[in-house]
Amino acid sequence: MKLCIVCQEVLGKYAQKYCSKKCCRRASNIQMREWKADWARKNRVVSNASQEMYRQKNLSYHASKEAIYRTQKSISSLNQFYKDEILKIYEEARSSGLSVDHIVPLRGKLVCGLHVPWNLQIMPLLDNIKKGNKYVD
Repeated sequence: MKLCIVCQEVLGKYAQKYCSKKCCRRASNIQMREWKADWARKNRVVSNASQEMYRQKNLSYHASKEAIYRTQKSISSLNQFYKDEILKIYEEARSSGLSVDHIVPLRGKLVCGLHVPWNLQIMPLLDNIKKGNKYVD
């Protein structure tokens, strides 16, 4: 009995890897994100130049997004009380080459979390990208 490599459901009689087109697209999206992240790591200079060019062309859009994010973060932050603990978590992640993720996203679709130490976790960048802005139990 074969299982779908995305959702682990039993495959149909003629299915090879995926149970549905939805699972096939989901796997393809994850592979594409991994490929892009790998390419960006290998071609850091080109990637950074391209991102900077895009950012300069869309400066007002990014400025408004950053302002919204900063406001949201300050509203959801008890930063003045936990600043040292939060800094330690970020320094630990930076020194080990990992990224910091909010367990409950600051701006999720269903739930919004706080920028506090117990809502932060250290994880590999690719896993953080895969998780996205979702709350996963």
